[in-house]
Amino acid sequence: HDVRELVHEACEMFRGQADQSSIHLDEVPPEEPARVRCDRDRMLQVFSNLISNALKFTPEQGTVRVAATCDETSMRGEVSDTGSGIPGAQLPHLFDRFWQAQARRDTAGLGLYITRGILVARGADLAVESTVGKGSTFSFTLPLIAS
Repeated sequence: HDVRELVHEACEMFRGQADQSSIHLDEVPPEEPARVRCDRDRMLQVFSNLISNALKFTPEQGTVRVAATCDETSMRGEVSDTGSGIPGAQLPHLFDRFWQAQARRDTAGLGLYITRGILVARGADLAVESTVGKGSTFSFTLPLIAS
């Protein structure tokens, strides 16, 4: 699948929600065309879970950035936000089944667990970097199809 199309489609699913919440949704596709071998629906689910979480934790006038960069062999997907950030003590638990940050108890706590499972099944992993008060970045890497 075309990486640019995946990023665009994922962003379009949330454009209305971002606008309603006065959050800037920044779409940053790779500069050059690139293709990744993936299950399109599962990859959109990965982006969807990450974007949805980012929107939940980003205040009005904040930014959620959905980006993909490519080198010769791989695509790195990133979803960043300017939200509240995640305290260091919570980071080791983010991908646990049914775990949720204390501040949010309105979902089942499976989104990041499922997202990571989808990626691990494809030989990738999900990583997070976060600074309290500045936001978080979730990232993953998948191999590109050789051209």
